[in-house]
Amino acid sequence: MHMQSRGWLTTAVAVAGLAFTATACEPEEQVGPAPVAAQSITYVANDFTFEGPDTLPAGWTTIRLRNEGQEIHHLSLMKLDAGKTLADLQALVASGVEAAPDWVTEIGGPNASIGPFEATATVYLDEGDYVAVCIIPSPDGVMHLAKGMFKAISVSGDGGGSPPVADITVDMMDFAFAQDEPYSAGNHTIKVTNSGHQPHEIVLVKLDEGKTAADFAAAFAPDAPPEPPPGMPVGGVTPLSRGQTAYFQAELTPGNYAALCFLPDPGTGRVHIELGMMQEFTVEG
Repeated sequence: MHMQSRGWLTTAVAVAGLAFTATACEPEEQVGPAPVAAQSITYVANDFTFEGPDTLPAGWTTIRLRNEGQEIHHLSLMKLDAGKTLADLQALVASGVEAAPDWVTEIGGPNASIGPFEATATVYLDEGDYVAVCIIPSPDGVMHLAKGMFKAISVSGDGGGSPPVADITVDMMDFAFAQDEPYSAGNHTIKVTNSGHQPHEIVLVKLDEGKTAADFAAAFAPDAPPEPPPGMPVGGVTPLSRGQTAYFQAELTPGNYAALCFLPDPGTGRVHIELGMMQEFTVEG
């Protein structure tokens, strides 16, 4: 397993995203009647397709990603500006352009899923056109997106539902994670907001015994040997543009963990973990 060259679609095997800045805000909390739960939608990841609905109503949406493929997959949602299409994104990828497009906003989605682990994330969908992609590379270095792992999704309606109630809130900055409560054993709903100027993402990894976050990150260096990384993803959110908020669920058992962001810095080309966006913590029994 390795990391690809650090262009606008740079990615590690566990996490990936576009290197650009866009502004979006979390919708205001609803006031009035009792909140309505977010709708729940399941997508199935195969090698290399997504199976699931191509039309969705607007509003808070919990996306469950079930990986039935042999490779690791995630689901990253991008909202397209008016007039842009999936074909435009495909053409940009095929051309090898290094600069990020300014006509997409990253909404998030369930991060790294290894079967039979089912990754879950809750996002807010405005009316418009979206593309769900997997930008994780295969061992041959080719991104899953380039192998056909994308799906156009049309969202319509006025929106509705409510986000889940979070017991931990994480703030993603340039370049650090900060949470309001310590991580503890048990099932958690984690609220994630990107307050940085760049897109950020989070993947929580349970580290193998005796290994560190740096050891896990090193497994994705370009010259790393083709061996599994020393840890297992347990939840996270794919890239969020500036100002975006999403939620994810994670079950934490006692052990050592890391929170990481593998996105590239457009100015230096360095991955965010190299700039300090790598946090270790211990969950006690």
